[in-house]
Amino acid sequence: MATNKKISQKKKASHRISKNEAENHNNNSFPIVAIGASAGGLEAFEKIFSNLTKIGMAYIVITHLDREHTSVLPAIIKKYTSLSVVLVKNGTLVKPDVIYVIPPKKNIVIEQGVLNLVEQKEPHYMNLPIDYFFHSLAKDKGEDAIAIILSGSGSDGSQGLRDIKEYGGLTIVQDPLTASFDSMPLNAIHTGLIDYVMPAEEIPLQLTKYFNYGKVKDGKISPELQHIFTILHAHTGHDFSHYKLNTVCRRIEKQMYRHQIKKLMDYVRFLRLNQHEVDNLFKDLLIGVTRFFRDSVAFDVLKSKILPLLLKTKPKDYGVRVWVPACSTGEEAYSIAIILRECMDKMKKNFNVQIFGTDIDLNALEIARSGVYSETISVDVNAERLKKFFLKDKNNYKINKEIRSMVVFGEQNIIKNPPFTKMDLICCRNLLIYLNIELQRKLLPLFHYSLKPKGILFLGTSEVTSGFTDYFQLVDKKWKIFERKDSVFLPHAIFDFSTASSIHGATTLPVLEQNNMNENLNFIQAIQTVLLKNHVPPCIIINKKGDILYIHGKADHYLRASKNKNSLTISDHAYPEIKMALIPALHKIELHKTGILCKNLKIKISRRLSVINLRVIPITHFEVLRGLILVVFEESCTSKSIESEHGESSLNKKNQKFEEIVQELWHTKKNFQATIEELESGNEELQLANEELQSTNEEIETSKEELQSLNGELILVNTELQNMIDQLASVNDDMTNLFNSTELAVFFLDNNLRIKRFTPKAQQFIHLIQTDIGRSISHFSTTIKYDNLINDAKEVLKTLLQKNIEVESNDGRWYHLRILPYRTLTNMIDGVVITLTDITKFKEYENKLLLLNNALQASLSYTENIVNTMFEPLLILSADLKVISANLSFYNTFKISESAIVGEFIYNLGIKQLDIPQLRELLEKVILKDQFFKDFKFEHDFPNIGHKKFILNARKIFHIKSGTDAILLVMGLQ
Repeated sequence: MATNKKISQKKKASHRISKNEAENHNNNSFPIVAIGASAGGLEAFEKIFSNLTKIGMAYIVITHLDREHTSVLPAIIKKYTSLSVVLVKNGTLVKPDVIYVIPPKKNIVIEQGVLNLVEQKEPHYMNLPIDYFFHSLAKDKGEDAIAIILSGSGSDGSQGLRDIKEYGGLTIVQDPLTASFDSMPLNAIHTGLIDYVMPAEEIPLQLTKYFNYGKVKDGKISPELQHIFTILHAHTGHDFSHYKLNTVCRRIEKQMYRHQIKKLMDYVRFLRLNQHEVDNLFKDLLIGVTRFFRDSVAFDVLKSKILPLLLKTKPKDYGVRVWVPACSTGEEAYSIAIILRECMDKMKKNFNVQIFGTDIDLNALEIARSGVYSETISVDVNAERLKKFFLKDKNNYKINKEIRSMVVFGEQNIIKNPPFTKMDLICCRNLLIYLNIELQRKLLPLFHYSLKPKGILFLGTSEVTSGFTDYFQLVDKKWKIFERKDSVFLPHAIFDFSTASSIHGATTLPVLEQNNMNENLNFIQAIQTVLLKNHVPPCIIINKKGDILYIHGKADHYLRASKNKNSLTISDHAYPEIKMALIPALHKIELHKTGILCKNLKIKISRRLSVINLRVIPITHFEVLRGLILVVFEESCTSKSIESEHGESSLNKKNQKFEEIVQELWHTKKNFQATIEELESGNEELQLANEELQSTNEEIETSKEELQSLNGELILVNTELQNMIDQLASVNDDMTNLFNSTELAVFFLDNNLRIKRFTPKAQQFIHLIQTDIGRSISHFSTTIKYDNLINDAKEVLKTLLQKNIEVESNDGRWYHLRILPYRTLTNMIDGVVITLTDITKFKEYENKLLLLNNALQASLSYTENIVNTMFEPLLILSADLKVISANLSFYNTFKISESAIVGEFIYNLGIKQLDIPQLRELLEKVILKDQFFKDFKFEHDFPNIGHKKFILNARKIFHIKSGTDAILLVMGLQ
């Protein structure tokens, strides 16, 4: 028995160690690669592991091999690799750069980085170990899960891939042409969820590239990524800047790999020139991963508990309204329709069910409208439901007419389009996990707005309503089912459903080049820098095509309205005189890359004659403006009226008119000759570029529309930024005044105990100046007698439990020192806060109270000693005439113990010898009227002491111990 007990204790200790290791393991997350294979898998393993190096990933091998092969599989794999190879045991902690092999006749799951073995089902059940592990890996690792399907027969792994993609993981399949058995790779490819299809020997290199690429630095959007968002928005009308950046970047990297593009800037150019690729990227970003009854237990809870309560009080023919945003190919919407039909059958009621399935993917909506799905749905839909709600058509299943009539599918962008309202149920599962926090915070109030009172919100298992507890009440914690709350105190949500959503940080400029010295300047900043540097008069900026991109000063004075209101080209808006000089100047710039000056151009503007110099200059200062042209209007002399003045001779007017015509003719001749020369020299180049211009014509039109729309957006963004700056300045002013006015000494430290901020009062304890911010507090000495400040601060960071200590300063004053964690609005720990409050006066009062208490105790002891030495019996009674205490003389006289009388009414003592009405009346008067009596005589035969005569005296007193009024009763013997 003792031996068994020790073994049990060792197992428990081992379990505790494993748990701690798992916690440390989760803090350093790394990708886990699940490799599934069946027949022909050994050859694929050799190709993969012989090319694998240490890159910081862990590998789990799941096979269909029989017991004999599986038992020797670790030894086989070990021949091809220098990595450690381990046969999985129950409770194995996963570590990077280790290969784990599943043991024979077992299934495997992972939870918090720990592998556990599960017994396989009976032989008559279909066992799918690859699907089984893919499902648990997706939930445990999310975006850090990688699934690989190699050679094999059957379709194991195809369903599990859906889970991997649903949680943002990566999927790779061996090229079926290189696989010994292609059934598993082909079935996986047919899901449409595969990121890469490649030979087995190329997979290790792809894993290395993925591991090195797949994170966005500092969570920031690079200029190149901003351009991609702009291109997607212009082409599709959808804004992906609110998607989680890691997910977006991995999709982009996948497309880059497909086209063998190594640099992100090159991929931006590729997108601009290939609209088909924009469509491919858009489809890839639409993570259309769904299936029937995803998390079937959640649907069971919805059917058995939630919907019956929701529909219980509804009358017959009630219109049940359901919204399924991001419905993809419709499986979730039809699942809701099926369980509603089953609920109605069970309740024996019939409701008018209307389910709205919406999505931005038109191709997915077409599949949803058709209601036709492959026979693989039998994995998720049981035989009874297949028979009742589907029609078998060859190798497919089609939703029956009754269920199909419940659902309406339509295109809707939940981010920018108005929502549906008066909904009984919203089923939005696993959409929020792909969106950033900012957009999640906008959508949850929108869902609250869309639901009826007591309406139900059904989310995915990885989604929460943190920060919106006033909007939703949790109904089922595990399956994330919520009920809409109603309160007059809820803030009204404000939604912006504009027809085009603005893209954060978008610009209307050509693609930025790499190695740009001014890469931090955007289009507008670069233009303003150029204009300020050169003190430019009224001007415009155009591109090589003549499109007007920017107008500075009163340059519009030299432009005229065009008949084509949608045109922004200089040729449509320039006066003929400017146009005649500008066109050849642009040709010269294209050929010679130098500025052109056209002098003394005469222009008739509003019946006034203006003489200007026209400067046409290519911009080379900033890479962001490369290829653009600055057109400057310089007025060379004072304009004058063309109208006839009184006294001016007609001859002079004719001569002036003649001179103007001659000058215009000379300019025209000169420009025409230059144009001919330039056109001849550039004719061959134009012919070569003709095909390219035709192919990019559509792109130019799109860019023009972008410029028009984004020009207004830039103004709005600048206004918002200025408002945010003003608010931040106001908050900073409030904080500064608060710090200066408070009498508290407060130190704000970061997670490394470096000083972030402090109040002026804090300088009393540590002599700090503003330049000390950023230094560790351990570098400074303090004026308080407390040596454990640093250790206690570290302990608070570790335990998140605040500390309270009373400390004394060098000048003899006392302070209450408190150390507590610094929590951000998102409940993240970002250091500690140390406060010091002066409690010197409280310490003085405490000492005085201690002295008084000691004096009081001495006084009480002195009084009790006097009372106990008195010869006469003495009683102290409470206000309700119960005995509080008596002296020794009383106990000795009446031969009675303390326990027999304390707490008893005086009238009940003995055999009620003191139950005398006159005595009762006298004692009550003592309490009520602050009176006293004396010399009250009585005599009585007492059982124990015989016949006695007493003279009673009584007076009202204050009993210190009980803190109440009492009666002192003295019984003198005659």
